Amino acid sequence: MAFSFSFAGDDIEQELDNEIEQVVSPEIAQVFPTENANGNRQENALGNAAMAVPLEPNLLNLEELYQSLPDRILYSVLELRTAAGRTIKLPRRELFDVRVQLIAEDSHGQGADLTGLGNDDIKKNVYEGGYKSWECSEDLAKILRDEYEGEEGGVGTEELHCIELGCGTALPSLALFQMALSKSRANTRFTLADYNAEVLRLVTIPNLLLSWAVVTERLDASKPEDELDISPEMITAFFDDLKEKDISIRTISGSWGNEFLNLVSPEGNLGRVLVLASETIYSPESLVPFTKVLLDILSQSQRPRAYVAAKRMYFGVGGGVEEFKNVLAKMGGSAQEVELDVAGRGVARAVLDVSKS
Repeated sequence: MAFSFSFAGDDIEQELDNEIEQVVSPEIAQVFPTENANGNRQENALGNAAMAVPLEPNLLNLEELYQSLPDRILYSVLELRTAAGRTIKLPRRELFDVRVQLIAEDSHGQGADLTGLGNDDIKKNVYEGGYKSWECSEDLAKILRDEYEGEEGGVGTEELHCIELGCGTALPSLALFQMALSKSRANTRFTLADYNAEVLRLVTIPNLLLSWAVVTERLDASKPEDELDISPEMITAFFDDLKEKDISIRTISGSWGNEFLNLVSPEGNLGRVLVLASETIYSPESLVPFTKVLLDILSQSQRPRAYVAAKRMYFGVGGGVEEFKNVLAKMGGSAQEVELDVAGRGVARAVLDVSKS
């Protein structure tokens, strides 16, 4: 059943988890092992179900994704202002344009799959909200721009592997991508992961091309909206530029889990890693798989860093910042809140600097 996030209503009463003496929702509590009357630890069936993998992870072919683009895409420019006064201009493909492409590809007249392009934000195990841009991803993009722009250890100063989980429109990664493109040699790897392969094909990949077009002045970011003509020559120039600047991009679709982790880190050894995630902790059912993958990636990194951006509470859904902190602590991690100036601006939000204890 599909639903939209509703930010009004009564909070659901939660139960006390005695093991960590913090509030954890019943859905989360059932994921962890418990003790029976004899004091023996036992796994809960619901916990095992929550860890199931409904969609097998898959490493997508980047060149094939770009070859599937139409010869013209429509976009609008999102302009952000950072705390340090920097301006970020992120062009994003219009959802209307995505609908047009899907309908045009429906050559057999069976009806294009427009899931996620209507009023529904989420459709469990079908669509996880990737077509739309969310406020939390904007918060994270601004933080990254200030932290990694021109400073010691910033983009281009040493090798960096950026991994965005549940990337969708990939605004945080786009902010880093634009910085990497501005360097003569960026030495930067991007792994962009989303539950839906179609989200990666139809918005993530086009948005990367649009950001490249901004940096290379093939696109006028001063216009709030426009269209970009795409040719085989442009795609070739895009890949040539990535190679010259030592930038690599990988895209992974599917669910979080061990198979997903094997695709992210096939050798089980990562160097300097920055893990990003926005709006990924709204569902109690996915909190444990997400947290496990996040901590596993950090464990395999020699120099790990992770940011998780989220609303403080997802009314009617069950997840939120405090739930995530509790699960994180129980699984061996910790989180510190990054200073964020969003007071009085819509729903309360936070950005967490996550580490493995």
